[in-house]
Amino acid sequence: MGLMNNFVGGIFVSPEAQGKGIGQALIAYGLELKGGLNLDVYALNTRTCEFYKRLGFVETDRRSTDKEGLPFEEISMYLSN
Repeated sequence: MGLMNNFVGGIFVSPEAQGKGIGQALIAYGLELKGGLNLDVYALNTRTCEFYKRLGFVETDRRSTDKEGLPFEEISMYLSN
């Protein structure tokens, strides 16, 4: 997990290890360290969006373009403990 202050830059779990609670454990650890976490996710990445929603993240913003100005809808999310 890439964690910059309270911003989750990314979580990387190898495909064969996915679905075993590793991502959830990483988020729990980050939340324990920081007390609240922010992240951005592409709206078309529905599997990842649903993962974060299951963990309790809520949408705080939605943009029609990403940070580079490209036409990829992006969602900002937040989770607090």
